[in-house]
Amino acid sequence: MVVPENWSLQEIGHLADIFNGGTPNTNNLSFWNGTVLWVTPSDITEQKTKYLISTERKISHDGMKNSSAVLLPEGTNLLCTRATIGAISIAGTELTTNQGFKNLVCNKLVNNEFLYYALQMLKNEMIAKAIGTTFLELSKNALSKLTVLVPNDTKEQNSIVAVLSDIDCLIMSLEGLIAKKKAIKQGAMQTLLTGKKRLPGFSGEWELSNICSEFDLFACGDLIKEHFSPSQTHKHKYPIYANALQNGGLYGFTSVPRYKGDSITVTGRGDIGVAMYRETDFDAIVRLLVLVPKTINNVNSQFVTDLLNTCIEFPQESTGVPQLTVPQIKNVELRLPPKPEQIAITEVIFNMAVEIEHLEKKVTKYRLVKQGMMQELLTGRIRLLKYEPVIIHTEKTAKKILPGFSEGFKAAVILTVLVNAFGTVEYPFTAFDCQKFPYLLHRHLEGIAKGYTECAAGPYNPDLKYKTARPIALKKGYIRECTGK
Repeated sequence: MVVPENWSLQEIGHLADIFNGGTPNTNNLSFWNGTVLWVTPSDITEQKTKYLISTERKISHDGMKNSSAVLLPEGTNLLCTRATIGAISIAGTELTTNQGFKNLVCNKLVNNEFLYYALQMLKNEMIAKAIGTTFLELSKNALSKLTVLVPNDTKEQNSIVAVLSDIDCLIMSLEGLIAKKKAIKQGAMQTLLTGKKRLPGFSGEWELSNICSEFDLFACGDLIKEHFSPSQTHKHKYPIYANALQNGGLYGFTSVPRYKGDSITVTGRGDIGVAMYRETDFDAIVRLLVLVPKTINNVNSQFVTDLLNTCIEFPQESTGVPQLTVPQIKNVELRLPPKPEQIAITEVIFNMAVEIEHLEKKVTKYRLVKQGMMQELLTGRIRLLKYEPVIIHTEKTAKKILPGFSEGFKAAVILTVLVNAFGTVEYPFTAFDCQKFPYLLHRHLEGIAKGYTECAAGPYNPDLKYKTARPIALKKGYIRECTGK
């Protein structure tokens, strides 16, 4: 391991005092439902923010005194060392934990948030050093001997924390926006799909129908092995769907589709009653239910898919393994507006879903950026010796612009991560690679890559070469330029 200048390799036990947690006697009711926060691993895994300020359960002061639970100060790193080994939060107030934790109270050598991020990089090492027969646990001694790279100057630690905290805030704000958009979409579906709210230009009564009047229904059977391929080929180009929800229920591919596109599948086993729109021809297996529209004039399959998922509760068999069958769903009632209104409603819902999907891809991208930043910043490959936010006042509020986290800086970090991952002394990144690899990354994460044109190096972005990633990375020493013979 290369130790950067003015950094040192430190054992965890040299940076923090480590405290165990404990559980009061559960049979003594006076030890419970008090005012002292008591953290369990589930509190950590359900936590969306860095700081933990509330818990599902609380104990009394007597419960704390009569157990091995310790009152920990605000700022303590709460590290799960059983079950979900490596999960971590920071105490946002005084609290206690159960015995599934090792709690780190940092000394003056390290910023507690710097250690919070550094510990996340050690998760695999923690799991490897955990021992136990009934369940794995990382001991206090093993944890104390783990090592991390630490800048000797706490100002540099603070700079690193500021950058990583900023991208944490960005991710958290996007997740909050996604939650808000999903709630709005759910509310819109509830009102639009039931006719409680009508789109402009539509009026009149909706007609009452049922599933078997609008669709031909099928309960699918076994896989036809002679037509099957686990991967898509020129011959086996049609998808096969099963009852699973993961990856849209995709099981494999077939050369002979049995069902036409513009149909609906409904899960009949497992997570029953989940409808999915199938745009292209396909096959279906293992009791998956298929709804094929009888006529293209009366019903829009995408509208009915949304209607089934939002407003319909299917009956279930009360005996044996829960399942959904054709006789159970064929008479389920559907209230349908005229088809043009169905299409208009579907478009509104689809556009909302596309917006949410785009935001989710942005979150995925920024999580990857954060991971790359942690790898570079916490090892000293990228140095942030000075980090001073600039405040710009707008009409509504003051906006913090962080020069260390500009768009150019993000692009430089992405390029640096890619160079470290794929470039070698023997095969260094060429000018073409500096264009192509970031382009492929953006396409993979977002489906688009703004700023690239079909020019030299064939997707080419002039900003990448002259203004942002490459010049910033070179100037700051994140990457170095070499010339051939």
